Amino acid sequence: MNTDQLIQDTLSDSRVIYERVRQELSKARSEVLIAMAWFTDNELFATVQGCLERHVKVSIIISDQPDNEKLDFSLLEKQGAEVTKVKNVGWGIMNQKFCVIDQAVAITGSYNWSNNSKSNNHVSVIVTNYPKTISELTETFNGIRTRAIRINNGESLEDIIASEKIEIPMQTKLENQTSRYKVSSGSDLNFQQQSLKEFKDVLDNIIASEVGAFDKDLVKQSGYNRAKENNGDHQILHQAMDSLYSNFINEIEVIAEKKDRLKVRIDEQQKVSTTNMEFKTEQEVEKIKTNTAFDQQNLDSDINILTAKIEEKRLQITSNNNTKIPFIESKIIALKQKIRELEVEFVKPSINKPVMAILIATTLLLALYIFVFYSSVAYIFIFSKEDINKMILMGAANIESPEVFNPHAISKIGQKGLGGILFLFLFVAIPLALGMYKVFKDLFDSKEKVEISNKSMWQKIKGGFIDNLGIILIVIVDIFIAFKVSKNINDIDLLTNQTDQHLTLSTVFRDSNFWLVFILGALGVFLFGFFFEKLLAQINERNLSFQQQKTKHIVQSHQAEIEEYQEQINKIQLENDALQSELFALQVNKEEKITQVQQLPIQQNERVGSLQHQLLTFKERISNIGQIYKSQIDNDKLPISKAEMENRVNIYMEGWSKYLYEVYAILKAENKTREAVGECEAWLSNLGLQSDIKHELLEDLTAFNN
Repeated sequence: MNTDQLIQDTLSDSRVIYERVRQELSKARSEVLIAMAWFTDNELFATVQGCLERHVKVSIIISDQPDNEKLDFSLLEKQGAEVTKVKNVGWGIMNQKFCVIDQAVAITGSYNWSNNSKSNNHVSVIVTNYPKTISELTETFNGIRTRAIRINNGESLEDIIASEKIEIPMQTKLENQTSRYKVSSGSDLNFQQQSLKEFKDVLDNIIASEVGAFDKDLVKQSGYNRAKENNGDHQILHQAMDSLYSNFINEIEVIAEKKDRLKVRIDEQQKVSTTNMEFKTEQEVEKIKTNTAFDQQNLDSDINILTAKIEEKRLQITSNNNTKIPFIESKIIALKQKIRELEVEFVKPSINKPVMAILIATTLLLALYIFVFYSSVAYIFIFSKEDINKMILMGAANIESPEVFNPHAISKIGQKGLGGILFLFLFVAIPLALGMYKVFKDLFDSKEKVEISNKSMWQKIKGGFIDNLGIILIVIVDIFIAFKVSKNINDIDLLTNQTDQHLTLSTVFRDSNFWLVFILGALGVFLFGFFFEKLLAQINERNLSFQQQKTKHIVQSHQAEIEEYQEQINKIQLENDALQSELFALQVNKEEKITQVQQLPIQQNERVGSLQHQLLTFKERISNIGQIYKSQIDNDKLPISKAEMENRVNIYMEGWSKYLYEVYAILKAENKTREAVGECEAWLSNLGLQSDIKHELLEDLTAFNN
């Protein structure tokens, strides 16, 4: 708000009032005083917090009642605000609704800083920069706060009021002693006006010294005698006062010698008063120049400090924009690049449906083949000899030798009960497990492979053996099974007399059944393992591996870091906004200080010019006053003050009253005395004399100021 001209806005719309209050608070630079009966508006509360964040001094007075507990004012106190709650003691509820901002703007009216007032249009405020209003509201604020603090400290309201009656006059006295260049009005006189009054007082004293001497006993006796002559009749006092006044006029007629002496004394006093005024004016001029130099020094110092602060804020903003934010943004860019590189590993190949179908079908068929084949082998391996022996004992005529592929093997094993079925599945599980050995070995082998170039020969042999252990075991197991099947078939042929040759270890390799079982069994298991491995490989290509899972976690971690860095950038940007606001306030303050510096010489010249003009006016006034007094002396019309006449009347009435109390009873004497005094007062009021020197002075001062 521009303080160079008087502004006084009257607002009656609640939303307009709210926006204006928030706007003025946002521009606060040094101090905010808030006296508010009800303060429940969260948004204005946040605006006050913003003032504190800008290091603005905030003092708040609120009434101590439940509604004002909706907001946590302790948060403001933690930020540095001064919060005073006014208890309902003696003077009722604290119902003030005003604020003063930077001692430059005042907002006062019926608008509470509450949610209800924001939507209530039956309110109005005045926004003004009138210094008197601001000063009075500030004084009111300090008074309420002082009382509230003293009440909260346990003092009684009566003691506080009693002490205030003593403090107020003392404070007024001190203010009068310390004020500079006060504008005079009424009884407040500056040194020039005071000198004019003193000049008149001296002239009056000079005249009084000539006319003030009279025979008091004579005047008193005259009053006594006149009362005696008229038996204390107060009605003749008017005539008696005229005689007393006439005698007074005759007494002040002076001879030529005395006239000359009075005029010389008037001229001498005029010179003395002029010299004193010139000296005092020179002193005031020097004081103005000294104060101006001191003010300029202080303003220059303030400007230098503000310039340093402005540069500091600008450097902070520049550092944030050119260093901190780009540094953090570079980290974000680097992390995003890493994420893009890592996300390539998440690309899944498309499904080759024909290949997947063939692999699944082949793997299932081979598994079924292994189950059927090894079921037949298992029957021959375990149960065939037992069944042949039973048939021989039962005298069966035609006993056939068992075939390697027996279609009835599964059903025959099923006839053996649960144990036979369980054995069948366990038996078939061996070749299936051996076929899947390599797949699960690679799956669960968590150790990192060593480069072949770094392996010793023994490590290479050992590694090759472990890698191919499944195939080796398949060969060994199938040789054993093939041998046992061939041996059982030969034993059955011997029992049924179909052969007379015993199968031995040396002749088994010439037996067709041995090779049939070995080749068909081992080949089936090998092919099953091969196709099962390829099937899992196809599936695993579309599943995240451990490394991929790890990579995914790293990507998520990078994304979290990016969010943290972005939050840091947001905080720096908020800091920049606050710095910009502070920078703006500092620049405005600096411009105001510069304007004040520029105005100092002008103000100094105006004050000095005013003093010099008043000096000329003073000389002219005392010259005119001196001429008036000398003219009165020449014409034998010396100025008669009412005070001098009242003095003579009082002495005259002493003699009048003395007679009354000698002649009459006390009560009657008192009554007649009151009648006589009333008559004298009426005569004095109609005399037409000037009441006192102050009245004369006020007329002169009016002309002096104009």
